[in-house]
Amino acid sequence: MDIPTGSAPGGIYFPDDSHVVLPPGFDYNEIPDLGKENRMLLLVRWIEQYWKYTALAVVIILFSVLAFYLYGIPAMAKSIAYKLPDSVGNGISDHVIDELEDRLFFPSELDEEQQAVLRDGFAGILEANGFNAYRYDLRFRRSEAIGANAFALPSGTIYMLDGLVELEGMDTDGVVAILAHEIAHVELRHGLQSVIRQAGIGVFATLMIGDVSVGISLATALPKILLETGYSRSLETEADLYAVEYLAKTSYPPEALAEALKTLIGDEDEDALINWISTHPAGNKRYEAIRQKIEELGL
Repeated sequence: MDIPTGSAPGGIYFPDDSHVVLPPGFDYNEIPDLGKENRMLLLVRWIEQYWKYTALAVVIILFSVLAFYLYGIPAMAKSIAYKLPDSVGNGISDHVIDELEDRLFFPSELDEEQQAVLRDGFAGILEANGFNAYRYDLRFRRSEAIGANAFALPSGTIYMLDGLVELEGMDTDGVVAILAHEIAHVELRHGLQSVIRQAGIGVFATLMIGDVSVGISLATALPKILLETGYSRSLETEADLYAVEYLAKTSYPPEALAEALKTLIGDEDEDALINWISTHPAGNKRYEAIRQKIEELGL
């Protein structure tokens, strides 16, 4: 059997070389036992006849994939993150801590007085906002590889690196404000959300391209995701806005967070901008969002 494609006619051919030419519009589905090959040709014919619908379907599929990537995976990650027990976040954090302490971190060179002042500010934020202080572990370290940075792990371990404290223009209020930002990451389970997002992307890629190795390789790398990729822009902005609320309940001015960020943004000649902003993106927009939040709260 020949099923017409394009302008070619279709027909049925018999073993004795005789054949029947089928008229336009003939419904080939009425013929029993078309066979897999012929049914594929029917699909090609349908696409040729109704290409506009086919194009529309392709566009819809592409937009659906994009929407799931941009909104579906983040929503799924947030829902799952709040349902997971603390032991999951603790396990992931332990793997990251082992690598950091073994390969990248050295004892802090900040004097004990500096550390004590920052620890007091850190404890003040936890107490003023009713957070469980036993969940948290503030660690001061030095790292030439990472430089001026601070980041939180899902377990509640927060690292403050010497480079950020010693950055020119960074005062105590600014460092404490950054600690409030890192506390927000822990309270909002951003670390777990980031890991789940990456895992979801891996599963999604596996389903789309059929390469199981993508999902497997990502699963083995999950503990490193928090350190290497940081948080998404939306999670960083959310942490900023919550940090403003946390600081508003203490003696530390919320404006300190905006000024600390401004210091980092304006320090174009320092590695601090590369190291900190790379894992805390969109500095100027975040600064504006912080200022707007402060105005909304009337602070």
